Amino acid sequence: MPKSWIAILFGVCLTVIFGLSACGSVELTPTAPPTVPLSISGTPMPSAASTPTAQGAPVIVNGKTLFYIRSREGSQTPVERASIISKRIAAIANNPFRTNLQVQVIDSDVGTDLVIGNDLILTVSDFDASVYGVKRAELAQYAANILQQELATLHQQASVENQIRGWIQTLILLAILILLLWLVNRLYHQLERRVNDSFTQRFERQNAGETLRYASQPLRLVVLFLLRVTRYLVWLILLIGLLPIVLSFFPATRGLYDQIIELIREPLIAVWEGFVEFLPNLFFIVVITVVAWFVIRAERAFFDQIEKGNLQLGGFEADWAPLTKNLLMVLLVALTLVIIFPYLPFSDAPAFQGLSIFIGLLITLSSSSAIANLIAGVLLTYNGAFRVGDLVEVGGTLGTVVEKRLFTTSVHTFKNEQVSIPNSAVISASIRNYSTLAKENGLILHTQITIGYDAPWRQVHELLIAAARATTDILADPPPYVLQRALNDWSVAYEINAFTRQADKMPRILSELMSNIQDKFNAAGVEIMSPSFFALRDGNTVTIPPDQRASAYQAPSFRVDIQAAPDQPAP
Repeated sequence: MPKSWIAILFGVCLTVIFGLSACGSVELTPTAPPTVPLSISGTPMPSAASTPTAQGAPVIVNGKTLFYIRSREGSQTPVERASIISKRIAAIANNPFRTNLQVQVIDSDVGTDLVIGNDLILTVSDFDASVYGVKRAELAQYAANILQQELATLHQQASVENQIRGWIQTLILLAILILLLWLVNRLYHQLERRVNDSFTQRFERQNAGETLRYASQPLRLVVLFLLRVTRYLVWLILLIGLLPIVLSFFPATRGLYDQIIELIREPLIAVWEGFVEFLPNLFFIVVITVVAWFVIRAERAFFDQIEKGNLQLGGFEADWAPLTKNLLMVLLVALTLVIIFPYLPFSDAPAFQGLSIFIGLLITLSSSSAIANLIAGVLLTYNGAFRVGDLVEVGGTLGTVVEKRLFTTSVHTFKNEQVSIPNSAVISASIRNYSTLAKENGLILHTQITIGYDAPWRQVHELLIAAARATTDILADPPPYVLQRALNDWSVAYEINAFTRQADKMPRILSELMSNIQDKFNAAGVEIMSPSFFALRDGNTVTIPPDQRASAYQAPSFRVDIQAAPDQPAP
């Protein structure tokens, strides 16, 4: 169903509901009510409109107060008497088949009874009359007149026609309720399908691997859960909102309807009065909020331009812009809240006054390591030790920085590992950055080998430099160079140093360099003494591969020359 039709159905249903509510609350008035004396013997008589509830217990029938009971009768309190009288009148007024509604006043020595047919409604005693300061007969006649007038109205409301109309209205309202619940349920399923489609399209657009899927799955579940809770809340609101309207369709339950409406009206009146009183403060809050919003927008736009490189400040690096932007935004929001807090409603309430104490308690009880990591994260941003994308070594972890957070730094190693290092550990450790100078002068890659003393060192230098030049991503300028690191007992340690700007390929370049060193030395017939060999061989074959040895090569062995001593003849 199109959304426009859903909106139209909602509007039609609400219009019908309001119309039914208005019809249910109409009170019918008899055409010729009896005349009721307002005063007797110069004394104003009590009435439902003039007597406050505090002066007696009200007699209420179908939500309408007829008169008040002020005195006791035997062991019955005024409240108990009023409740019994209300039930008696309601039983007669709400019976649509009752025809005899004439109120009779029967006097006796004990009191004056008000009777309808064979049913006793109440008895007016001398004590009741003394409370009002009138005679018993006058008070009884006054009560009879009020009862006769109101009883006609109440009985007409409880007629068969009105009862049938109430049930028809109830059935219509029930059908509308079912339609509204169906519309809410249909709208929920459409939103649910849209949420699922939105997340699916997002996954298809972003090829960030399975990590994004698993990270976004909880968010999708949270959104669906909120939708489900909203649907149930709307159902509950519809049920609670339509129940009083049903009660207003029947005279017997109209009193309960009035009570529910009154319970709803009182908080609404209080809220409206508070809102009117709050309007000047609201204007101040809106002005401060709008100004803060524009300042935050300008601040974010300013630092966005610095982050993109369109604007440069002396000594302020572009990498500092995101964190500085967020920190300033938090400070501006906090400052705005501090300014508008005294103007908020209920700001003087104990709960609001204890808010600052609660926040301070949270900070006090929070982990000291978390605070240390937070401060270290801010310091790492401004000390310029590394940036996102740099190849660094921190605490024995070598990898590329993929994310800098306030509490942790994420490093992606060459073994496809994601390592999160606390910022407090990062800032307290030595940081080796391979990328900072590599982009300008080149990173120097180096490795050592040991060669025997029988190999000329100049030849070794040439072979190492040739191996470096044959390696991919090694720069020709600056040229590679060799350092002799040690003169060991059995070998000489040589170190080849070569420049590269591809720091992120360091393991592969080193591996290729070592492979080229082996090839160059084997082709030149120079033996690499790693691990070291003794210079004296006893039939041991050189470590050069067989296909790269000389064709006439034989494993050397010990040679023994026997010579005669100078003072002895040769044998």
